[in-house]
Amino acid sequence: MNTAGPVEGESRRERKKRELRGRIYDEAGRLFLRQGFDATTVEQIAEAADVSQATFFNYFPSKDDLILQMTTEVLGVVRILVEEQRKRDASTRARINDMSLRATRLIQNTQLLTRDLLRALMRKPGGSGELLADVRQALAEFMRDGQERGDVRTDRDAEFLAEMLIAVFYGTITHWLNDSRYPFPARMREAADFLCESIAPRAVTPTSRPGTYTEGTS
Repeated sequence: MNTAGPVEGESRRERKKRELRGRIYDEAGRLFLRQGFDATTVEQIAEAADVSQATFFNYFPSKDDLILQMTTEVLGVVRILVEEQRKRDASTRARINDMSLRATRLIQNTQLLTRDLLRALMRKPGGSGELLADVRQALAEFMRDGQERGDVRTDRDAEFLAEMLIAVFYGTITHWLNDSRYPFPARMREAADFLCESIAPRAVTPTSRPGTYTEGTS
């Protein structure tokens, strides 16, 4: 959570409350990163932030609420990364490979926290659809860019292709989180290659009627 810098119209009392909330949030993130969500207690978070447990609960209803807020923030970062890729002068394949490489490096360095964030996403009351909506929309626009450029197939709609991208990478990540022997970097590269092959334009093949063409499999 970014607590730096003044907020326009903010009183001194409001600033102190914002900074205290940010300190609790940041210390919790460090503990989750180091020892995992389940192994971290509210008492430990409060001690690290130099506040009482009562003060913690004044800002966060529960530890679960805190990890869910972190999940929301991380998904916002993912959306921004997708938007940054859309601005690159590169093919869709190059963009996907770059996203995969960056995600692999980040996730390898935050394994415990990544696991906990994904668990929080799955057990969110009412489901995770609302939280994922912005990321899914950003990826759909990403796919439309490729369709307009001509390096993404057009026989499937962009929303479906975005959902498949999420599913492939999500599946690869969860396999690794549940199996320490899983060859994560290699599988992420293979997943990216598989996606790029799957979304590539289909080869045009002649039909039985002369002069008529349709899209078929490559």
